[in-house]
Amino acid sequence: MSSKKPLFVILHGLCNTSWHVRQIEKKLRSLGHSTWSITYPSLKLSIEDNANYVSKELDKVYCGRPLIGIGHSMGGIVL
Repeated sequence: MSSKKPLFVILHGLCNTSWHVRQIEKKLRSLGHSTWSITYPSLKLSIEDNANYVSKELDKVYCGRPLIGIGHSMGGIVL
């Protein structure tokens, strides 16, 4: 088991933005957790392409930490 603190990856659903998950992020951060979310182009790309888009962006901050995924609707599929 990794001794690194996990990163909560939080993704919005179809037609939304990361603004829609800000309250979840705010609560998790108030509890001392690290969070990450991104607005991905849910209407412009396929689910597979959105997953690749999110993965490439997540790679920039991942740093080998354990990940905990939280996704609303399409966000759960993209995860």
